[in-house]
Amino acid sequence: MSTNINGNLRRIQTQNLAITTSNKHGSTNLVNFFRDIDIINTDNVQELKVPKTVIVITRNEKDRWCSGVVQELSRLKDDLDETDKDAVYNILDREANSLGNKSIFTFDRSHLGDQPHFPYIIQLLLNYNTYFTDILSLNKKSFWEKVCKLDNTWPRVNEFFDDWINFLHNQSKLYSHKTFFGPPKGESKRGEIVKIVRGMLNTDKRLDFISRILDARQIQIDDLKESNMWI
Repeated sequence: MSTNINGNLRRIQTQNLAITTSNKHGSTNLVNFFRDIDIINTDNVQELKVPKTVIVITRNEKDRWCSGVVQELSRLKDDLDETDKDAVYNILDREANSLGNKSIFTFDRSHLGDQPHFPYIIQLLLNYNTYFTDILSLNKKSFWEKVCKLDNTWPRVNEFFDDWINFLHNQSKLYSHKTFFGPPKGESKRGEIVKIVRGMLNTDKRLDFISRILDARQIQIDDLKESNMWI
């Protein structure tokens, strides 16, 4: 089992501490920014042993799923930002009728919780010093100060935090549909599509089973927020 977690848990890490990098959890920004810091391994980590301290990044499961559906939709429709609302509804309706086969509602970025850290929760809790936090913590200095306390080899906050925040701002400018890590603050086209997907999740009976699965996953996250493992 330990071999599986070493090879399959997506993360960046030093010898002492790992931060998970699951899809739709700020993973691209984490990997791309910290790749240039020598002490932090961001590539080929599956060849390394998971360190004893692990910080798991979580995100509201319905927010994560909706964002993943939109990303899968952009793969299906190259000109998504130019697509009108009716066409988006038609694609989503067709995909809902394809459930049970390959569908953007259950594929890759829009998975139902079977891919990131969830399969390893029990192992992490039993065998590692595991902490959990929300994705929004990634742009807070207080979070990175806790990381430095847990791992004295991690670069000091004053050595990278300003650059990290600037990096996030630059990334948000590249993609008008993005903020730092979550749904857009303004009414961008992608933000409107996220709202369409969320509305469909809330009201379309064909997606009821997806909603129930995501709710069950969210209960696990909410329970962790009340524990001493939440930072």
